Amino acid sequence: MTGTLDKMNDKKTWTELKKLVKDSKKQIAALSARVPANVTFRKIDDNKIRIYFLSSQSNGRESTIFYADLLQNTLHSSGKLQWNLLIDFHQLSNSKAGKEEQLQWERKRILHTGIIFYDFNELSNRFLFPAGGTIYACEDSAEVGSYAIPAEIPSQNMHRINCTISPSNPNLMAYVSRGDIWVTHLLTGAEYRLTHSNQQTGDIRQDTLSSGFPSYVMQEEFSRYEGFWWQPKQDTDGIYRIVYEETDESLVDIITLVAPGGRNCETEQSRFPGVGTANAKSRLRLLSFQLNDNYEICSIVISDLAQSFDVLFPNMEYLVRVGWTPEGKYIYSILLDRSQKRADLVAIALESFCSSETIPEVYVSMPTAYILHTLTHKYWVSIHDCLYLWPVDDSKNFRFIWASQDLGYRHLFYVHTRPEKMGGISNGCDTGLRCTKLHEFVQLTNGEWEVKDHAFHVYSEKGLVFFSANKDTPLEQHYYVTSLSEPGSVKRLTKAGYSHTTYISKDTRYLATVFSNTQSMPACEIFDIVIDGNLVENVRVVSRAYLLEPSVPDSGFSMTPEIFSCQIKSGETIYGAIIRPTGRIPGKKYPTLVSVYGGPEVQLVTNSFMCKWQPRMNALVACGYNVVAIDSRGSANRGIDFEAPIYQRMGSVEIQDQVEVLEWLASREDCIDMTRVGIYGWSYGGYLSLMGLAQAPQIFKVAIAGAPVTDWLLYDTGYTERYMGLHTTETMTAYHRSSVLSFADRFPDEEGRLLIVHGMIDENVHFANTAKLVEALVKAGKPHQLQIYPKERHSMRHLESGDHFETLMLNFLHKNL
Repeated sequence: MTGTLDKMNDKKTWTELKKLVKDSKKQIAALSARVPANVTFRKIDDNKIRIYFLSSQSNGRESTIFYADLLQNTLHSSGKLQWNLLIDFHQLSNSKAGKEEQLQWERKRILHTGIIFYDFNELSNRFLFPAGGTIYACEDSAEVGSYAIPAEIPSQNMHRINCTISPSNPNLMAYVSRGDIWVTHLLTGAEYRLTHSNQQTGDIRQDTLSSGFPSYVMQEEFSRYEGFWWQPKQDTDGIYRIVYEETDESLVDIITLVAPGGRNCETEQSRFPGVGTANAKSRLRLLSFQLNDNYEICSIVISDLAQSFDVLFPNMEYLVRVGWTPEGKYIYSILLDRSQKRADLVAIALESFCSSETIPEVYVSMPTAYILHTLTHKYWVSIHDCLYLWPVDDSKNFRFIWASQDLGYRHLFYVHTRPEKMGGISNGCDTGLRCTKLHEFVQLTNGEWEVKDHAFHVYSEKGLVFFSANKDTPLEQHYYVTSLSEPGSVKRLTKAGYSHTTYISKDTRYLATVFSNTQSMPACEIFDIVIDGNLVENVRVVSRAYLLEPSVPDSGFSMTPEIFSCQIKSGETIYGAIIRPTGRIPGKKYPTLVSVYGGPEVQLVTNSFMCKWQPRMNALVACGYNVVAIDSRGSANRGIDFEAPIYQRMGSVEIQDQVEVLEWLASREDCIDMTRVGIYGWSYGGYLSLMGLAQAPQIFKVAIAGAPVTDWLLYDTGYTERYMGLHTTETMTAYHRSSVLSFADRFPDEEGRLLIVHGMIDENVHFANTAKLVEALVKAGKPHQLQIYPKERHSMRHLESGDHFETLMLNFLHKNL
């Protein structure tokens, strides 16, 4: 925002603040629009590569598919590639997506609309994507300047989710609808219901089984959003196979959300496992079918393991990852126990599944399941997608790359195991669970830095492993390569001084990187990957062209953070950032807002443009506030020892760090007025905002808490029990001291110091959290201000609600800070 800073005693009206919020959002949108995402490479011929990606058609929220052509015979660094619109989203249906799809957007933290996902099949050059509440398919002719014409795939089902093309037949599409798996033949249009788990009564108490779709906790806390997986290669027998998860939620608690709406309130029920209660139960089943001469689905067979998962894997609580080995003979899964201190990578032979009609009462043939490797940790085992398996040979050699945090940081290791014996003994009987003997174990990366699971890629022919990490600095994500031939040798492929999000082609020929830093806006560059051997030094990248050229904001944009670091008393280095007021006067002190998250799995401060915490802060900076963000102990990407201090101590360590670093910063920044400091956050940040005001009211004059957890007994099993431990008599004290409700009598007695904000149909952090806090504050006689949004979930999706809240936030701060 431009212009001189208003005097702080010149209070703005609500109308003025509302206009400032809208103008601020327009500026942010203009700076952040049209950044490529979900990049895919396609080889057209020996001379042309086509690059597909998602971006917005304008400065709006709707994204769609674009393409750009890269010619092989052009010179390197050939300038900017031409963007071409492949699909005009505005010509598609604008009907409303179903509830399950909307809730999945919540789990994925997707805030934009339009085409947000596409499945591309290289065999047919076919795109499959959901949009406007339906599913479309189209093919790209690869002609220059041509548009793809999407065809809506008709269905008897109103809402279809997780649509996926068969890897061995691009004319087959599978999806989930109303709790069951369906398949559609795209040429004939015929669709078939393959599973019949769900009764489809519409009554959540009766429809307790579902197929192909993961439970709430699996999506929200373990980032698994799919529940069925096509066999990667079809056997010569002509059978198509899908392994899928069947989920039983009959023992999971039901919660009811109420949205006021006149005389008859709208209610919404869902299954939600609270701390200490039953989780959903999962088992893997195998679905097979064939096509007859008329392309009709026939010979549908559902197969099960001869022994259930509970018998084979008695310690399993969470089925966190599933897939196939590349040759399609084994199904792998990662199983996590309830305490989340042990994770097993297991492989199950395809022949271990048999139809329910043929399972004998006395098992003649035991299922063949191997435990390939086990990870354990005294705090928790983090789940990720850094896993690569080689095809399994006839001698049952299992070779894979996995990542572990055993040494304090997540690093890659190579493992080679072989079957050790023909049967395992459990409780005196053969369970069919077999052991493997470690043949080779090689750690590929090491050091005080973290491997991330974005764009993890293995070029198996050369033994090269590509991965994202923060090896150079915790503030920047880069792309690196290591080699099986040179464990420990790591080479950075991306430009220093920026944070990078990368996309690599399946054939390891091309690399796209979207990069930025605090001073420069996102750009996207395309590289050739040149490989002359199997050593790290033989890998280099050569710039080909820009998909989006580097640029900096115009001179009127001054919301640029300055990153700082501070060594706290406990010895750790803490990173933070400050944005000073627009047009500030040197030597003058200004009110300061600490924008906090502070919890696990999130990092706010990075060397990137428009950090996560910045957009909402733009108007604040324009109004004369300092904005500060601090990644305290417990935040992500610094190793398990940096995260672990919050274990069974949530809400204490983080506040100590926030206060210590803030006081250190104020001693060096003459623009911070320590008598006028506020704290604001959403979700876990809302929780810490409450804890900050209750525990350090002498530091924080006001707090704005959005969608806060107030009692961890009200939150879900997967998240809470990971960081707080199982709820037992031994951990009751820890749960009590981490509850905001335990601090109700310590909130200030003055008015205008606490604003609580919550959506009433928040299916993640339930409104019950705020209701219990308000009840406790009333009982303690503490003043507070409450703002509810009846139609909002955990993320505010209605523009009007977002504008109202941000205006309310500025108004509250203007009056009280």
